[in-house]
Amino acid sequence: MRSKIGQFRFDHFFDREGLIRGVDDMDRQYQSRAGGLTRKIAQQSQRRSKRSADPGSPPRSHSGQLRKLLYYARVPSENSTIVGPAYLSTKLSYSVPEKLEHGGRARIPDGKGGERTVTYRAFPFMFPALRKGAPQFAGFWRDQLRRHYRVRMSFR
Repeated sequence: MRSKIGQFRFDHFFDREGLIRGVDDMDRQYQSRAGGLTRKIAQQSQRRSKRSADPGSPPRSHSGQLRKLLYYARVPSENSTIVGPAYLSTKLSYSVPEKLEHGGRARIPDGKGGERTVTYRAFPFMFPALRKGAPQFAGFWRDQLRRHYRVRMSFR
């Protein structure tokens, strides 16, 4: 496509595949930064303490083990990022971090060959971390656009 502006003549070329590759690269970097920030906020929200946390607040850790088990990973086939605790392979039929996040009832071994029902109070830590980090996510995307295309943009 050719166009004339005043005395200047420009030849326009639109590289569609290059643009798609560039946006895919930016999206990967954006998702990585957003996942990393959410993980970091969730880790920092868990304090080490011998006493139990108040219901509705992030769990406290006696050993710090849950903080070490938080990971994030990008799932390219779904174009998304997963953030959360690693699955613990145990003999239990449920995930302990999931019960910490949402609360609920579960049956556990009682040590005498039987089982007993326990009730977990909810100590959410992943969703509040996502909510706390979300306002910064638009800035990550803006930064990726600036780095990749060297343009100045404002999102309001």
